[in-house]
Amino acid sequence: MTQIGVQLHTFRDVDDEYPAMLRRVAESGYKGVEFAHEIHDADTRAVASVLSETGLTPVSAHIGLPHLEREFESLLEQYATLGCSTLVIPHVSGTWFLTAERVDALARRLNDLADRLGDRGFELVVHNTKAMHRPLVGEYGFDRVVESDIVPTGGAIHAASVMNQVLPGRLGQTTGFDRLLTATDGLRFEIDVEHAVGTGRDPLRLFAAAGDRLFAVHLSDGTRTRMFPPAHRSTPLGDGSVDIDQYARGAIQHEAEWLIGEVDDPPDPALAFESIMVQIQDSCPHPRPAP
Repeated sequence: MTQIGVQLHTFRDVDDEYPAMLRRVAESGYKGVEFAHEIHDADTRAVASVLSETGLTPVSAHIGLPHLEREFESLLEQYATLGCSTLVIPHVSGTWFLTAERVDALARRLNDLADRLGDRGFELVVHNTKAMHRPLVGEYGFDRVVESDIVPTGGAIHAASVMNQVLPGRLGQTTGFDRLLTATDGLRFEIDVEHAVGTGRDPLRLFAAAGDRLFAVHLSDGTRTRMFPPAHRSTPLGDGSVDIDQYARGAIQHEAEWLIGEVDDPPDPALAFESIMVQIQDSCPHPRPAP
C-alpha cells in the first residue's frame, strides 16, 4: 500500500523545536517522514521518542554521498536509534553524468556502499537529479573533449543542456539515469517528478523503467523560468507546471511504497504542514496499489 509522507527539509524555517515539529506533522495526517540534514542538530533520542509516541514511520533519510562515506559508523548509529534503515543519496554532482565511463564509475561506488550498508541491515537508495536526465555528452560526441579537459566540466554540462533544448529529438537517447539503472545491482530509486519534468522527461516512463526498484516518489512542483537553457523554480504543490494528480496516481499504479511531498521554498512553512497533505489527498484520496 502506498502511504503519504513528507520531506522534513520543507519545514526547516519553522520555529518549532524538532520534536514539536514532528508532532505537527503527525497531526496533519502524514504516515511517515523523510529526514534531511537538519536532523543532525536534533536530540536523536528525543526524536525517537516522538516517533514512537506519534506512530510516524521514519521512512528514510537524505545523506550526501561523501558525508555517508566519511561518517559511516556514526550515521548508522544515529539512524539505528531512530529506526530508520533506508538511506537516500539526494544529490550527486552532474559531472558524474557526462559520460558512460563516469556513470559506470559512480555505479561501482554506489554498489560497494550498498553492500556495506546491506551487511549492517540498511538499504541505499538514490534520488534522481536533473543532471541524470540529460543525454550523456557522448551522445553528442563531446566525451573525448570532456575527458581531455579541453573545456571546463561546467562548460560541458552547460553544452549538454543547450543541446538537450535545441535537439529535442535526442531525448530518446541514453541518459545518465538509464545508464545508472542498468549499471547498479538492484539499487532502488526515489524519483522526484519535478526534476524529471524540468528536463523534458515523463515521470511515468521513469516509474515504469524502475519497475520494482521504485522505492518512493517525491511529489514536487515548479515553474519554467525564462533562462536558457530553461530552469525550473520550485513552487507549492499545484501552483507550477507539474501534473501532480497524474503523477500521484501513477506512483500508486506502479506501487511505490511512499508518496513524499516536498516544497523546497514554501512561502509560509507553517501553512505547508496541511497544504501539502491536502494537495496529495485531493490527487489520490485513498492511496493504494492498483489490483
